[in-house]
Amino acid sequence: MKATEFSFKRGMNPKVLERANIFFKTLIAQKLLAEGIHNYQICIRDNYINIYWKGCSVLRYHPNSKSPFRIHYKYTDLASEADQFEGKDPYIKLKLSNDGNDLVSQSGWRFSGLLENPFAYISQRHISGEKESIQKYLGAMFKNKDIFLIDLEIAFRRGRTEDERIKSVTGRKYVADRIDLARIEMVDGLPYLVLTEVKLVRDSRLKAEKDSPPEIIAQMIHYREFLQHESQIIETYKLVAANYLHFIHQKAFPEKFFTSFQNIQGIKILELCQNSLRLRKQPELLIIGTKKELENGRINHLNKLRTLLKEHDFDHPKFWLG
Repeated sequence: MKATEFSFKRGMNPKVLERANIFFKTLIAQKLLAEGIHNYQICIRDNYINIYWKGCSVLRYHPNSKSPFRIHYKYTDLASEADQFEGKDPYIKLKLSNDGNDLVSQSGWRFSGLLENPFAYISQRHISGEKESIQKYLGAMFKNKDIFLIDLEIAFRRGRTEDERIKSVTGRKYVADRIDLARIEMVDGLPYLVLTEVKLVRDSRLKAEKDSPPEIIAQMIHYREFLQHESQIIETYKLVAANYLHFIHQKAFPEKFFTSFQNIQGIKILELCQNSLRLRKQPELLIIGTKKELENGRINHLNKLRTLLKEHDFDHPKFWLG
C-alpha cells in the first residue's frame, strides 16, 4: 500500500449551507461572530463546522443532524463528572432556545455562559503547551495583519506504509494525520494555500534519537505526499472560500470577521481564493519558543534538523519567539 492514499474533504453543500446561514443569524451566533476571528475560529469541515477558542473545539455544529449542536463535557458544568462519560460519547447535546439567544443543555447549562467567561469552563490545562503557543502566535499575527488564516487542524486519512503497520500496535490500514494551520500567502497578487506544522522548540520530535532521524522528518514527508494531490486540495479550499463568502453576502457573517492581510481586505482575499487559488507544494515548519529556550543547549540539534530538512528538499524551518 502506498502512503499517498488518503481521504480529505472540506466544504458544505447548498442545503447544509442554507441551514447554517439561518443559525449564524441568530443572536447567540452573532455574539460569537462579534468577537472576530482573532478570538473564535470558525472552521468548515465536511458538511459541519468546528468552532475554536484558544485551540479548543468549543462547539461542533452539524446543520443536517437532528441534534446539530454538541460540546465536549469537559467545557461545561459537567467537567468534574468525567466518570459518567467513561466509555461513552463525551459530547453533550445543546438545543437552540426559542428566541435564538442561547444554546442550552438538558441540564440547563448555557453556552452563553462560556462566551461571556470562557475561563469559567476552560482551564489552563486545556490550553497549555502547543495550543497556547499557537494562539499567542496567531494573536500577534492577527494584530499586525500578518496572516490570513483559513483553517485549523487540517486532518486527513492516509494509508500506512508497510513499515508503519509492522511497528504499530493495532496494525490498522489507515492513520489520521493532522497539520496545524492553513494560511493564505499572497504572491504577485495571487493567493497560495500554505499548510503549516507547528512545533515547540522543546518538542522531542525535533531531535534525533540515536541512529534515527527526528520524528518530524517523517511527518513532513507525509504532509508533502498529501500536498501532491494538488487539484483536490485546491478545489476543496475554493469551496471553503465560497462558503465563507456566502455567509458574508447573506449578512450571516460580519464583513470584517476575516481580518485584512497585506492591506487587502479579508473579503477580497476570499474572492481571490474562490477564483484563483494556488497551492504551495511544500509544507511549512514553524518552530515556536523563547530566546532562552533556544539558548538552552538546543542550537546544535536545531542546526542538525536544518541539515536534515535540506537533505530531504524541505525549506528551513521558520522561528517565532514569543
